[in-house]
Amino acid sequence: QKNLSDIVPEGRTLHHETNLGGVKGILRAVENGRAGRKPSVYVSDSLDLALGQKGKGYVLEFDPTMVNGRKARAKPGAEVVEAAGGGSEFIIDKVVPRNVLSITAPNARGVAALRKVKGIEKRFDFEAAQATERGIRIPRKKPKQRPEPAVRAEAPPKPAAKPVAEPAAAKPATRLTEEAHAFDPG
Repeated sequence: QKNLSDIVPEGRTLHHETNLGGVKGILRAVENGRAGRKPSVYVSDSLDLALGQKGKGYVLEFDPTMVNGRKARAKPGAEVVEAAGGGSEFIIDKVVPRNVLSITAPNARGVAALRKVKGIEKRFDFEAAQATERGIRIPRKKPKQRPEPAVRAEAPPKPAAKPVAEPAAAKPATRLTEEAHAFDPG
């Protein structure tokens, strides 16, 4: 597979619940494309399943097109949950930068604590935070668009090239050149 979107149902994202320290550690590893430096991250394509992953209030949302991994070994009863459309669990083990789509903090105090994380306001848009049923969702900032280059006025057409004249006929030899060729130093 090229990424988890090959096995995650279309339109779903991946979720992982953790505490503030976990947010810092996971972001440090996965935002730089180095998930291998931390233990593999367990995620689910169902927010309800993710909330049962021993977390403490913060939910990271991952883009399945930007992470590699595998389906986690099924827990007892997982087939029933999956068959009912309740989601599956996966393990992320390789990532590319910018793979975290959003962070959901449990409350305003949690948002304030997140703002203190070094460099986080460069990556996540706290001004666009929205209250949800699970907490306050802070989306990733959109990449800055490079300004379109100014359209230059078209250069005036170049004048038509002058026709190339045929080479002039060789000049007849002069007495000086005849004498130079005739000179034999030997």
